Amino acid sequence: MLPQRMVDGQCPRGRPRATPGDPSARTGCETLAAGEQRRARGGRRAGRARLGSTVFFGVLAVALLAAAAYLYFQEEEGGTETPRRPATPGQLELINVDEALRAEGLDATIVAGRESVVTADAIGQPGQALTVEGDPLWVFAFPDVARREEVSEGLDPASVVIANGRGAVATAIANAPRLLTHGNLIIAVPADTPDDRIETIERALASLP
Repeated sequence: MLPQRMVDGQCPRGRPRATPGDPSARTGCETLAAGEQRRARGGRRAGRARLGSTVFFGVLAVALLAAAAYLYFQEEEGGTETPRRPATPGQLELINVDEALRAEGLDATIVAGRESVVTADAIGQPGQALTVEGDPLWVFAFPDVARREEVSEGLDPASVVIANGRGAVATAIANAPRLLTHGNLIIAVPADTPDDRIETIERALASLP
């Protein structure tokens, strides 16, 4: 055990100090001092850890607020549009036709739901529906230009019946439509489509690669 403290036998800062010729007291004083040093170092490490955590969460909070503000102002400005697949020669899609029609000033809308997919036995490729100025337009996209040319060569519009559904449940919605071609596409429109609109549709298709 450590000896009792004495007026002239105090370690610095109040810790017991070894008296001359008392090795046990000297060992106790050194042990106490080492313990206090360890506690002091532990307190400094804990303080640094708390400070680091505070700084980290502060930075995270600022980043989250900045992200929220950015999204808010993007929404206020009309939001961001979903990136479109670029028009690729020989691999054109419905969305490319829709955008080309809109660029020519036509009111084009992609049809959704069960009415969006059509068939035509003479074409042999499922089609997708648009409306243009309220009237239907059907887009048949082939895997490549060669396949489209193989089908469209000698294709008689009078043999084409546009239908919803397949086989016995197919419902005819247009007979002998007017047919337009571009790249890997066959475009069908009702036979009574006005000539000036046909010309606009042709300009829209010509703008595609």
